[in-house]
Amino acid sequence: MDGNLQSVHVNLTSGAVLHKMDIVGYNTWEESTRDLVYDPTRNVFYALDVNFTGTGSKRPTSGRPVILSIINPLDGSVTTKTVSHSKGAFDYVTGYAVMENGMIHAASRDYDVNGTVIIGSSFYTIDPTTGVGKDLSSIVHKTNDETDPKMYGGYHRAIDIQGENAYRLGYKTVSDQSDPGLGVVNSVQGTAEWLTLNLPDNEHAWYLGMNIIPDTNSSSVVSLAPNSATGHLDLIEWDLPSLNVTRVIKLGNVTGPGVIMGKAGMLGYVLDTSRKETWVGVVSFPNAFPLPFPHALDAWGLAVVDLKSGDVALHPIAPTLLSGGNSISGVGLPKL
Repeated sequence: MDGNLQSVHVNLTSGAVLHKMDIVGYNTWEESTRDLVYDPTRNVFYALDVNFTGTGSKRPTSGRPVILSIINPLDGSVTTKTVSHSKGAFDYVTGYAVMENGMIHAASRDYDVNGTVIIGSSFYTIDPTTGVGKDLSSIVHKTNDETDPKMYGGYHRAIDIQGENAYRLGYKTVSDQSDPGLGVVNSVQGTAEWLTLNLPDNEHAWYLGMNIIPDTNSSSVVSLAPNSATGHLDLIEWDLPSLNVTRVIKLGNVTGPGVIMGKAGMLGYVLDTSRKETWVGVVSFPNAFPLPFPHALDAWGLAVVDLKSGDVALHPIAPTLLSGGNSISGVGLPKL
């Protein structure tokens, strides 16, 4: 929000803001949206970065070490740890997710011996209590062939319960957004494959996000998909490993975040979280008032779904947070 990161606590049953505080000690480097992942057991957010400024502007021979930032939403404090004991925990972090056992599963770019050519992705886990990393495997691609599922194998945003299979829901060929599906990398064995994931029907555009429901042995997954005619979001439940759609839950008159103010397109991601039988997504509530320009008054809110009954509740955040003027970088539900 205006370049400053804040912690906002919202009531799930009303959308009312209960508490808001500044996060002190975390530098967003003027980026409006940061990719924060949530640990429901410890009730903290994690960010993985490397230093590209100051002394970090010149890459060391051994690579730039990965820095773990632990953000406490209750008191606004930030703790940082340099990831240690891992050969792979160096240089740009492409993907990471929190495992159900509380460990962080991450991937960084692998470079050649000269540190100039990207040759693959290194996978490793991090113990957030100590900052100690453990190497898993290295996925190496020797060409820039986007049809090779190893090409973007390290850009995962979900991990199975065993901490082995890393998932990237998106496009196989990213440059022209073709061949949508699911990339699966076994980060222990070092294998990669691309699976075709079909949309539930011809009424929906491609999925936004992938959330594995806890306590389902990584078998139950939900993703948002916009209705092609209206742009309104529906929640799609599907199964791993079959990839079959099991349920479509209509959320109503809510959309995803726009690329710029005025909703010129939609960003290809969504912020959501879940715990057993409950899913929560951060959505945008459209406002038809056309001034000062269309969608300028669209506002953030929560879509809350009871996954057992399928009941949906929509709550605009109050006081209002305009979705065009406030970016949101993470959302989480503490473990019960």
